[in-house]
Amino acid sequence: MLAPHAAPAADAWSASPLPPPLREAARDLVSKLDERQRLWLSGYLAGVGSALPAPVAASAPAGASGITVLYGTQGGNCESLARRAAEALKARGVNATVLDMLQCTKADLTAAQSLMVVVSTYGEGDPPDSAVPLWELLESRKAPSLAGKSFSVLALGDSSYQNFCQAGKHFDAKLEALGATRLHPRVDCDVDFEAPAHGWIEEVMPKVLAAAGVAASTAHVSVVSSASASVSSAYTRRNPFSAELLVNQRLTTRVSSKNVRHLELSLEGSNIRYEPGDSIGVVPKNPEAEVDALIVTLGFDAEAPVAADSKEISFREFLLERADLRSAADVMSEHAGEALDCAKFASLVRPLAPRLYSIASSLHASPDEAHLTVSVTEFDTPQGKRQGLVSGMLAALEEGAAVPMSEPRHTVIMLG
Repeated sequence: MLAPHAAPAADAWSASPLPPPLREAARDLVSKLDERQRLWLSGYLAGVGSALPAPVAASAPAGASGITVLYGTQGGNCESLARRAAEALKARGVNATVLDMLQCTKADLTAAQSLMVVVSTYGEGDPPDSAVPLWELLESRKAPSLAGKSFSVLALGDSSYQNFCQAGKHFDAKLEALGATRLHPRVDCDVDFEAPAHGWIEEVMPKVLAAAGVAASTAHVSVVSSASASVSSAYTRRNPFSAELLVNQRLTTRVSSKNVRHLELSLEGSNIRYEPGDSIGVVPKNPEAEVDALIVTLGFDAEAPVAADSKEISFREFLLERADLRSAADVMSEHAGEALDCAKFASLVRPLAPRLYSIASSLHASPDEAHLTVSVTEFDTPQGKRQGLVSGMLAALEEGAAVPMSEPRHTVIMLG
């Protein structure tokens, strides 16, 4: 009779190269086998092992470089950029781990030697929903020491919001505070992110490769051009989608003090998709009469050129499409007596932000449409009764008109 055979000692299991979940599964399996079954399994594995080709030392297995491309995304652009960076690394024979922040653990951070971080900012400076757990980990007492690690951050945002690229700035500062060394300065991208993102990948790549031990003479990387990149062409404040207004119907009676409207927008041809609870941004435009009156008050040349992103536009066009006129009075009051010109004034006013409206429809029930329920805001001013900039604009539109809109945004629904 065969003598009983003990399972491997605990210290032998702890020294195994298996990852923890697989190690525990293997330990559980072996504990259930008798000696005959163990002998058969041992012989089988030995035979399989001898039939495997010898590893090639020059080709690194996935993740062996110690480079992790970490992304936090709300609409998918950061993920696409992260994968583009990883493909550029792979083209040089260096495999990197591409990891969603939602899946990133403390162990993942400590295992990485270099971090390439691509993260967007949502709302008023918040991280994407998928990045919140990692955000909270880094802010907690459980945050790991990152001494000896290196990193660089690519931040995506929208300069029409006050806390531009705040999530990227936060991660950049926190990684440094935890001991990591910044390989390359953070790059902040506005809604037109393609060119700066492309530049960040090109500039960071040689430094990451050097940190991974790739010779500098072979560190030239051909990055995928923006023309063939997989990053989606997002609809933003600067690049809105013109949605046809199919229905503009008042829901409240004419005698009601409230004007609540049901609007149906056509998304046909946009490839826009949304989920329940998402919001879309309606891109506003200031009333021409108010803009012209402000120009007269300021005494500026309406056609004077001012910088807007990477181009120049007239001061009047800037006020119509880019400036929050509500901040104009504050600028005039705070800088009274100063010699302001068009360019200086344009740099001081707050940018005009899209107005977010919750989507009140389902793509399953209404394909290629987005329905909104809009309550028109009305308020009294010294100049008389006024309406909200966007709600008033939407209420006055005729069916068939174009509504400039940005991509849907994910929102958090709280019940209580």
